Amino acid sequence: MSIGMLLYNMRNKKPSVKCKRCGLRYPIDYAECPHCAGLSEQELVELKRANRKGRNDSRQLGKKMLLAAVALITILLFITM
Repeated sequence: MSIGMLLYNMRNKKPSVKCKRCGLRYPIDYAECPHCAGLSEQELVELKRANRKGRNDSRQLGKKMLLAAVALITILLFITM
Protein backbone atom coordinates (compact mmCIF):
# COMPACT_ATOMS: atom_id res chain seq x y z
CA MET A 1 0.00 0.00 0.00
CA SER A 2 1.30 3.42 -0.80
CA ILE A 3 1.93 5.96 1.93
CA GLY A 4 -0.71 8.25 0.46
CA MET A 5 -3.37 5.55 0.60
CA LEU A 6 -2.30 4.60 4.13
CA LEU A 7 -2.53 8.21 5.35
CA TYR A 8 -5.87 8.66 3.61
CA ASN A 9 -7.28 5.55 5.29
CA MET A 10 -5.87 6.52 8.69
CA ARG A 11 -7.25 10.05 8.46
CA ASN A 12 -10.73 8.92 7.42
CA LYS A 13 -10.65 5.82 9.64
CA LYS A 14 -12.32 3.72 6.98
CA PRO A 15 -11.68 0.01 7.30
CA SER A 16 -10.04 -1.59 4.31
CA VAL A 17 -9.82 -5.05 2.84
CA LYS A 18 -7.07 -6.81 0.95
CA CYS A 19 -7.94 -7.71 -2.63
CA LYS A 20 -7.68 -11.44 -3.28
CA ARG A 21 -6.74 -10.81 -6.89
CA CYS A 22 -3.99 -8.17 -6.70
CA GLY A 23 -3.14 -8.16 -2.98
CA LEU A 24 -3.59 -4.39 -2.54
CA ARG A 25 -5.82 -2.85 0.10
CA TYR A 26 -8.84 -0.67 -0.67
CA PRO A 27 -11.69 0.87 1.38
CA ILE A 28 -14.34 -1.60 2.41
CA ASP A 29 -17.16 0.56 1.04
CA TYR A 30 -15.99 0.03 -2.56
CA ALA A 31 -17.87 -2.64 -4.50
CA GLU A 32 -14.66 -3.91 -6.14
CA CYS A 33 -10.95 -3.27 -6.03
CA PRO A 34 -10.16 0.02 -7.80
CA HIS A 35 -6.62 -1.16 -8.51
CA CYS A 36 -7.32 -4.25 -10.55
CA ALA A 37 -10.98 -4.02 -11.59
CA GLY A 38 -11.19 -4.38 -15.34
CA LEU A 39 -7.54 -5.38 -15.82
CA SER A 40 -6.60 -8.35 -17.98
CA GLU A 41 -4.36 -11.06 -16.52
CA GLN A 42 -1.32 -9.56 -18.29
CA GLU A 43 -2.11 -6.11 -16.92
CA LEU A 44 -2.56 -7.64 -13.45
CA VAL A 45 0.89 -9.23 -13.68
CA GLU A 46 2.34 -5.84 -14.64
CA LEU A 47 0.52 -4.13 -11.74
CA LYS A 48 1.92 -6.67 -9.27
CA ARG A 49 5.42 -6.27 -10.72
CA ALA A 50 5.25 -2.48 -10.47
CA ASN A 51 4.04 -2.64 -6.86
CA ARG A 52 6.78 -5.11 -5.94
CA LYS A 53 9.39 -2.85 -7.55
CA GLY A 54 8.04 0.16 -5.67
CA ARG A 55 8.24 -1.69 -2.35
CA ASN A 56 11.78 -2.85 -3.09
CA ASP A 57 12.83 0.69 -4.09
CA SER A 58 11.35 2.04 -0.83
CA ARG A 59 13.23 -0.57 1.19
CA GLN A 60 16.49 0.29 -0.54
CA LEU A 61 15.96 4.00 0.13
CA GLY A 62 15.21 3.25 3.77
CA LYS A 63 18.44 1.26 4.11
CA LYS A 64 20.44 4.08 2.51
CA MET A 65 18.87 6.68 4.81
CA LEU A 66 19.62 4.54 7.87
CA LEU A 67 23.23 4.11 6.78
CA ALA A 68 23.54 7.87 6.19
CA ALA A 69 22.09 8.59 9.66
CA VAL A 70 24.53 6.18 11.32
CA ALA A 71 27.44 7.72 9.41
CA LEU A 72 26.34 11.24 10.38
CA ILE A 73 25.99 10.31 14.05
CA THR A 74 29.43 8.67 13.99
CA ILE A 75 31.00 11.76 12.41
CA LEU A 76 29.30 14.04 14.93
CA LEU A 77 30.53 11.89 17.82
CA PHE A 78 34.11 12.10 16.58
CA ILE A 79 33.89 15.87 16.07
CA THR A 80 32.58 16.52 19.59
CA MET A 81 35.30 14.44 21.32
